[in-house]
Amino acid sequence: YMPLATLIGSMLSLGALAANSELIALHAAGVSLRRLGWSVALAALVMAVLTLLVADFVTPWSETRAREIKTSSIGKSSSLLSRRGLWVKEGNRVIFVGHLFPDGSARQVEIHEFDEQGRLRMALQAHSAIPRDQGWLLKSVQLSLFAGDRVTRRSHQEWYYRGGLSEDLLSSLVIDPGQMSLFDLFGYIRFLEDNGIDSSVESLAFWRKLYAPITLVVMALLALPFVSGSQRQGNVGQRLVI
Repeated sequence: YMPLATLIGSMLSLGALAANSELIALHAAGVSLRRLGWSVALAALVMAVLTLLVADFVTPWSETRAREIKTSSIGKSSSLLSRRGLWVKEGNRVIFVGHLFPDGSARQVEIHEFDEQGRLRMALQAHSAIPRDQGWLLKSVQLSLFAGDRVTRRSHQEWYYRGGLSEDLLSSLVIDPGQMSLFDLFGYIRFLEDNGIDSSVESLAFWRKLYAPITLVVMALLALPFVSGSQRQGNVGQRLVI
């Protein structure tokens, strides 16, 4: 809503100057319309920077924290958000996800499975994971099986893992593409393209976020035609249509 708010705010502020004939005084003092537009653009640019900071840092962090709190009320699962990624405990498994994306896919996945005595039974590391039939299709897998004092290691290009994260837990942890940071959203688009998945929706969200500062400046400049010229002219409706 910031572009619309910027347009309304610019119209109100410039309209107040025009109503008090202050714009006429500025023109009489030699301030051109181009110089006035530059001043409006600078003010809008400050708002654009603040908006970008909120959208790229505050919103992703707060949305992630909100979803982490929400998971505490879903079943017996619990989650912990660290600087490196997300830790989730589900049953006798502890799952680490470096990057969790909105469609349920993930990168840098680690799965640790324990027996009834709490001893490590299996450790798995995968480069990426894609949801498949109530589970995950893991890629570039390193598997370690523990049996007493013996450790068996295996490598697989692909490995189907039954389980993954529950649908309710997953929906509470993922973030909408429009609420992701530009860096994470760019990485998500690359991930989708590498796996042959349509990324048009995510690409649209990326370019919208990238061009949002320019949109704010343009919307602020659109307020100038409403206040330029004589306020007694009855062409405000025509300017609004334009």
